Amino acid sequence: MAAIPDPLDCNFNDLSINDFIVELHHKADKAEVHPAFQNQVPEYVTKAAGLRELADKLGKARDAAAAHDRVKTEEKKALWAAGKLALSMSANHIVMISLVRNDPTVLRRVSS
Repeated sequence: MAAIPDPLDCNFNDLSINDFIVELHHKADKAEVHPAFQNQVPEYVTKAAGLRELADKLGKARDAAAAHDRVKTEEKKALWAAGKLALSMSANHIVMISLVRNDPTVLRRVSS
């Protein structure tokens, strides 16, 4: 039986770079409408536009690193790490909003 994916799972290490770029775009789409990302958010939260920007930069860095340029490869790794951190912080933000508001529906509004 297939496992149901956890939308708040922050382990992205098993994703390829291409899958991770898609995941960034997917999470950006979800952040557009999720109540935890509306209005003012703390500075540690990357809003939808920022997630898309990270995805686009990562895609460009991936392409540039394909020529085995060491500088571009390091840039790709740094952007990949920044993307993982941004998604992790966003997931934690959703959990914190749910706890502060004592509103579990905030968690249920997250879907993969």
